[in-house]
Amino acid sequence: MDIKSLTRWGVQQPLIDAWMGEGISTLTECQTEVFAHQPFWEGRNTLVVAPTSSGKTFVGEVLAAKSALSMKRAIFMVPFKAIAEEKYAAFRSRYGNLGVSVVISDADHTRFDSAIRRGDFGIAVIVFEKMAQLLTQSPGILVNCSLLVVDEIQMIGDQTRGPLLELLLTHVRQLADQPQMVGLSATMSDLGGIDSWLDADVIETHKRPVPLWEGSAYPFGASELVDVESGARKVGPDVASIVIPPSTSFSNPKLEVVFRILLVEGLSKKTLVFRTRVDDTSSAAKELAYVLPADPVEPQVRQQIGTLEQSPAREFLSRWIDKRVAYHNAGLSLEERRLIEQFFREGILRVLVTTSTLAAGVNTPADVAIVLDYKRYNFAQRTSLPISVEEYRNSVGRAGRFQFSSEGHSYLVVDKPNETHLVESNFVHGHPPRIRSSMPNVHDAGVLALRLLSLGQTTDETDLRSSIRQSFAFNHYFSIDSDRDSFLAGFMESLGDLEANELTRRDSNGLSLTGLGSVASHSGMSLTSFYKLVEALKELVEMDKSVDSLLPFLCQLEEFERLRPYDAEQRSGVLGDWVEGKSTSHIISKYPGQYELGSGHVRSIGETAAWVLNTASRIVGVPGVVPNGEAISEKLEDLAGRCRFGVLSKVVPIAELGVLQRPELNLLVNNSTGRVLDTPDKILDATLNDFVGILSPQRAKALQETILGRINDSILNRRFGHAIRADQFTGLRPLVERCYDTGGDDFEVALEQLLNTQWVDITVQRFGSQPTGQPDLEVDGSNGTVVIQVTASRSDTKPISWAKAKEVLGSVGYSGQADNFVTVGRPGFHDVAIGNATELADRGDQRLLLLPLTGLIEVFLAEVEGTIPRGSLLCVLEDSRGYFVAEEWLASRQTTQ
Repeated sequence: MDIKSLTRWGVQQPLIDAWMGEGISTLTECQTEVFAHQPFWEGRNTLVVAPTSSGKTFVGEVLAAKSALSMKRAIFMVPFKAIAEEKYAAFRSRYGNLGVSVVISDADHTRFDSAIRRGDFGIAVIVFEKMAQLLTQSPGILVNCSLLVVDEIQMIGDQTRGPLLELLLTHVRQLADQPQMVGLSATMSDLGGIDSWLDADVIETHKRPVPLWEGSAYPFGASELVDVESGARKVGPDVASIVIPPSTSFSNPKLEVVFRILLVEGLSKKTLVFRTRVDDTSSAAKELAYVLPADPVEPQVRQQIGTLEQSPAREFLSRWIDKRVAYHNAGLSLEERRLIEQFFREGILRVLVTTSTLAAGVNTPADVAIVLDYKRYNFAQRTSLPISVEEYRNSVGRAGRFQFSSEGHSYLVVDKPNETHLVESNFVHGHPPRIRSSMPNVHDAGVLALRLLSLGQTTDETDLRSSIRQSFAFNHYFSIDSDRDSFLAGFMESLGDLEANELTRRDSNGLSLTGLGSVASHSGMSLTSFYKLVEALKELVEMDKSVDSLLPFLCQLEEFERLRPYDAEQRSGVLGDWVEGKSTSHIISKYPGQYELGSGHVRSIGETAAWVLNTASRIVGVPGVVPNGEAISEKLEDLAGRCRFGVLSKVVPIAELGVLQRPELNLLVNNSTGRVLDTPDKILDATLNDFVGILSPQRAKALQETILGRINDSILNRRFGHAIRADQFTGLRPLVERCYDTGGDDFEVALEQLLNTQWVDITVQRFGSQPTGQPDLEVDGSNGTVVIQVTASRSDTKPISWAKAKEVLGSVGYSGQADNFVTVGRPGFHDVAIGNATELADRGDQRLLLLPLTGLIEVFLAEVEGTIPRGSLLCVLEDSRGYFVAEEWLASRQTTQ
């Protein structure tokens, strides 16, 4: 089917053009089947089941993009942040130029969280854990959403993420106004009833658009490859026939098989080699690098490597990049992973030795996939167990990707020929098991009970029982009623513990979370660790200890136990050095051990500490929990920032931009020039000469462009969210959009027309011709006159300066007596302007209000929607001073009403 045919189902032409511009012209069989299903377009819940590379993700993307361009909201839920980042980048590239607001929320991206809570988005890409947190803070997110796409929905059976996903979907099923749900699943042997649970149509296909030939390989023998889908077979390469130098040797004979496969397949092909142990990825990559021929890269590739912080991964890339081989695992930093993935996609790297984490949906198309290990050591059972069929299928499915290859080859390396039949039977011809709920295996039912209470649909024991009965587990896991009753009893028994620990309360309104319970519900911590943290905070305040003294305690919590190094004392040492700003390479060399330590491991300790410290800050903010705890809230947040990024407190806001490495960040405030560039506005004000001795011109420019991009993103998100809300009222959306899109005199006219609409009680007059400094608009207030200056930055990204913001105070040519002076600005105001206006307001000797356009329209729409009384916007213009923050003002109105 041609991509242009989607117009028959109402897909907008700009979307068709965007896809065709990226070379997407035809649809796969999976996509064709789904799009031909009329109920899919009519809002019917749909479950798409298909193998890797079938194009099922694009199915959800098409519906999400169509929804966003129709001024509706869509949420794309994914299990891993790596997938979230990839989808966010792709969606933003494709749809940002069409005016669609695309946002992301995961552990590394929190800047859009407030926009998501407000509904200022067209497409939101959110990981499962963050979705749960956002829903506890703003239960209405899904109510105002038309589409929920759940990627990798089969992970409802995963022991780690499955229970949370099941609770989220249980919550959606109970909503009075449910969004359409589209679940995307890998091929499974049995859906286990998840389709009937979700009341969803199933569209299943087993056909890959690119054939995948699978087989096994062993030392000194040929292999047979099979296309499982068609049953066709062909003789695979005879690895024994490949002549290699006699001096070539490997620590593991199976690595020699890998080398022979690389030679027989051709070194120009992109190959993924999968290992089960993190440490084996780097050692295998190094052994292969010794024997692969050199193919020098371009100088700019080495320059990109040079931007990474010094670490083992950077040293490996610097030394071996000409061999076109690298490794990828959880020990890499985010920056290292991104660069390696980019190099592999671009063909700079041709051999990548990785763990299965790369196979979990990250777009790394390859020609060949080699599964080197099909067993993994299980520490609990103290033996090696076979990997799952699903893990195998995800790994080999990276080979032969649609629009990248004509076919893919995969090999499962075995030690002996007599093992081939067994592994081919279990893996090549094996099927992933039935989808089953993982909720019955959760050890602490109290955590799940808290989650249910936090979602707002449960107000008493009866509601809790009802929610549990709606779960996938209750309906499709148990075969007899007594098991269901036992499952339900576990939840009910946990309520006593929650109440005893003051996480819940019972009153005349029923069962609810306390303030402490609300913090616990979206903390993501185990209840055992949460209780320990509360006690540690009480002791900290009582003993008047420094918040830094918490760090050794944190490293003993169970949330840290799976982090390297596995010794709590060593973890504490790593964290202390990281917070003090010691280099990553220094930390790694300081803590050698049985298990290899990488940049990613060091950062994981810091990020986990930041997560727990942010929870600690919320705990001390709950009245009465930690006596005088509010005194350390800001210090805990400060320490959390230092733990997350391993930099000085001053540059944490710059670190959040994700542009500079740690050494570069610290140079912004501690350098030989004496210059301090610790805020976005200071960085934007600086010339390239101001960065001499601090950053290279390229890095400085990249930093400035990122800050400008953030400002632009913020405006686009607010514009999109406000346009969606305005679209509910006839004729209002064009007025709102014009305020965002025009400048100069047209901006003044747009604002005049908006404020003079019938929806608000304001009378506005515009001055036709004004000398410099004369206000643009005059508003008749209840106590006098308000004069307004309307200004927009020329680039719509540069903050409005103090000199421009205060011009209205001169009122040159204005003959009346003003009750208040207001400057309405887009995109926003310079921090100097905000600081000066706030100081004037605190002194009370000057009537001046700096009002961002986004804040004005937010209050305007709240009044139109009836959530605040008529005349509220006029009150803002008349009575507010300093710098106006709409969210704080609206929150105060809700509190006082």
